[in-house]
Amino acid sequence: MSAQIHKQAAARLRGGFRGETLCSGRVAGGQTVSSTTELDRWHCTLELGGARFPSPCKAEANVFATDQAHRVRIEWLAESRFCR
Repeated sequence: MSAQIHKQAAARLRGGFRGETLCSGRVAGGQTVSSTTELDRWHCTLELGGARFPSPCKAEANVFATDQAHRVRIEWLAESRFCR
């Protein structure tokens, strides 16, 4: 999921970059959520930095499961001007 999120911002990622993507989900019944938990929707925050970014790119998105394995749909909610 992180790789697909980074791929959407790929125009600025050529060369070296560092990034952190944090995603959280909501599950009924108090089930423990891990990176392998299958959910229909995740909420993610992203921060990327590197030589091509004058300041860190910060973004927030909802990530939805699709019918295709290892493919997600990303709905960007907010992004800093440094992501463009």
